Amino acid sequence: MIPQNSLDSLEFSKLLEIIARYANSDASQRSILSITPLDSKEEIEKRFSCIEEIRLLSQKGKPLNILPFKDIAPALQEVRPEDAVLEPLELVGIMDFLFAALGLAGQIKSDSVLYALNELAANLTGKPELLRMLKKSIDREGTILDSASP
Repeated sequence: MIPQNSLDSLEFSKLLEIIARYANSDASQRSILSITPLDSKEEIEKRFSCIEEIRLLSQKGKPLNILPFKDIAPALQEVRPEDAVLEPLELVGIMDFLFAALGLAGQIKSDSVLYALNELAANLTGKPELLRMLKKSIDREGTILDSASP
């Protein structure tokens, strides 16, 4: 573990703030700002492999396409109690998140040479069946659609 005074000398937090400006969501910004240096050589090598694959995609003219989305953590906390119900606009936020995840998963999984990214995104699906059900039930403004139920 790197001592905090060393991180301060390197202005590590300022670097994270600069990187966080490019995030597509508040949740991503918070995640970036909470980054700490990795402890093991293996973790560092995995991360560098992911970065190299992202750079390769960008050089090929196919940068990762991560759509903007809202932080869904509050909505997920809200549905923890049994029988809890979300408001339609909260569901729109979840739809945006699922759509972003589905697109990202599709982009990564369509390129078999992205070994590190495919390993990282192995469980990323975007829950297409849930997304399909939500799209059938509510519109972008949170209005319940007639097609929501028979």
